[in-house]
Amino acid sequence: MLQKTFGHTVILTLFSVLIRSSVIEDPISKLAFSSNEDLTKIGLENAIVQDDHIKMRVSADRGSLISFKEKNEAEEWSFEFKFDELQLKYPEFAGIYMWYTDERIKSGNIGGIDGNFTGIMTGIEFIGQGLKILIGGNLENKKIEKFDDIIQHRDTVSPARFKDVEEFRVKIISTNKNYKIEIYEKDKLLYDSLRFFDTSVLGDHGKGKYFGITTYYEKTSSQKSFILKDIKTFKRTENPDYDPLKFDAVEAKDEPRLGHEIDYNSKEVQHLISNVEHMMAYLKAILGKPGGSTVYQSAYDAKISSFESQKMLLRLDNDIKNLDTHLKNSGTQVLGTKIGDVEMEVRNLKRVIYETQNSLTELKELIGNKNNSLILILCIVSVVAFLFYIMIGKKQADFKKSV
Repeated sequence: MLQKTFGHTVILTLFSVLIRSSVIEDPISKLAFSSNEDLTKIGLENAIVQDDHIKMRVSADRGSLISFKEKNEAEEWSFEFKFDELQLKYPEFAGIYMWYTDERIKSGNIGGIDGNFTGIMTGIEFIGQGLKILIGGNLENKKIEKFDDIIQHRDTVSPARFKDVEEFRVKIISTNKNYKIEIYEKDKLLYDSLRFFDTSVLGDHGKGKYFGITTYYEKTSSQKSFILKDIKTFKRTENPDYDPLKFDAVEAKDEPRLGHEIDYNSKEVQHLISNVEHMMAYLKAILGKPGGSTVYQSAYDAKISSFESQKMLLRLDNDIKNLDTHLKNSGTQVLGTKIGDVEMEVRNLKRVIYETQNSLTELKELIGNKNNSLILILCIVSVVAFLFYIMIGKKQADFKKSV
């Protein structure tokens, strides 16, 4: 009797969990791989199956391709797979891409597939420890000549978000409410920022198409490759209370790195980047962290803002000199001393900004234009200079009123 009651309790508990869940996922067995027994479901090119995983590389100059033989019959679906961290060192590059296409994919040089395809792509690219998430596709059934021609959006993610992750679990979700990519470490959600609410821009991604996965490598040791495992497909049902606008990923720690933590093969560059990060952290601690979209302006805007901040500082320096002269002539010794202190602060800030700009110029010459963080740092310097200008300007106004 006790066992029967316990069994009923377990069943009711599971049922209530399902009722409360905003998402229900039913596995699609014909679109899954977990062992050698599933080999009949997939086609392989330049890949090796080893027990419960697939090595997605067998030669130094080529990536790999796998494609499921059966079409997906679920209108709303999710597709996931796992792979081990590659331990790349800059400038090693590796990309892994999920394809959902009208026909089964064929190997080629467009992210690992032939340019004659119609469908969408969702991928992850690594360069050293840096990581980018991308979504794109060919919706017009035209011949694609370059991989970048199909990219609709790239999201550069802070490496701190994936620090010490040994195994990635990638989940692509396609429903009427949204199309998005989630990245997990086991069951811990690390990333869910890149998503489309207007899914029509991605074309038809409902039922009746084929799943495939490809890999691509560049300047990467032949000993390193994606080890793919636990490929799963689900029919996904999102209940009315499911919120596609909600972000559930954990916050990444934004801390300056030490030299040895920076992925670059030059100690001088490592220490230079580390010094810049620590200086920016110090300025943010003193003046507060800048917010809004200003930080994400383009490189051109950053350059213009940098020039403008220099001009503002020069004008501010002249204003302080004039005010200092006026105070000395009026005999206001106390205020004159305060102005002298402010003048010293401005000069110190000018020196820091000029040294930072020189450091960034040197860094840019060493590593070229590939590092997007340079843009971010230039923007932050400009914003800090502008905020400091406002702060000092307010002090000037107060001093003038006192005089």
